[in-house]
Amino acid sequence: QEYLRRAQEYRRMLDREPGLSLRKLAVKLGTKPERLCQVLNLLKLSPAVRRVIGALPPAAGRERVTEYGLRRIAALAPAAQMRAFRLMGRKGFG
Repeated sequence: QEYLRRAQEYRRMLDREPGLSLRKLAVKLGTKPERLCQVLNLLKLSPAVRRVIGALPPAAGRERVTEYGLRRIAALAPAAQMRAFRLMGRKGFG
């Protein structure tokens, strides 16, 4: 949930400030542009996958859903994302 929240906030920052590039935002945030792109790519997750993630209970200690796993799913076609998400859940969200 935190990963998606962060991606949405970065997107809002880019949309609110005309002329703000990924590079400038990365400098502002103290990160690399490549890392910023990785986080923003989470916005490619289908609404159905986002709803399921939003409904997950907080994990005790360790994150239940890793950013790396979500980035792999976000790279798939929207129609395949939910199936991949469920399959990943059976194997462990990593």
